[in-house]
Amino acid sequence: MTYNYFPEDINSDDVMKMRFELADTDVSKDEMSAALSDEEITAVLEQYPDNFKMAKLKLLEHMMFKYGQDVDNSVGPVSFNFGNRMNFWKQLYDDLKKEIASSSVGIKPYENEKREYFYVGMMNHPGGGRF
Repeated sequence: MTYNYFPEDINSDDVMKMRFELADTDVSKDEMSAALSDEEITAVLEQYPDNFKMAKLKLLEHMMFKYGQDVDNSVGPVSFNFGNRMNFWKQLYDDLKKEIASSSVGIKPYENEKREYFYVGMMNHPGGGRF
């Protein structure tokens, strides 16, 4: 598995852009510092080739499943707080899920409707006369 991050490629490489948007940019110690490998990111981007936000949502979901079982612990002066990272990812996930849900609502607003609700002659009986 490979772990790369080149900030100058954010605009041209979707893997680098995804790393940037997920704040998964520390790849100095491979799997010890990076949450996702390049192959994991590429595989999900290939599943959603036309929907970057959905790919990001699925990767956040994967990260929460993958690291959600890690617990905070401390030994002497050294402590590891995985809960802070999980809270960050959970907040990103919730915000993105709301954004995707609100952007996919397909109800046509009434103000765009061309036909008026009330119109002249609406109470006229087609057979002649009024009711």
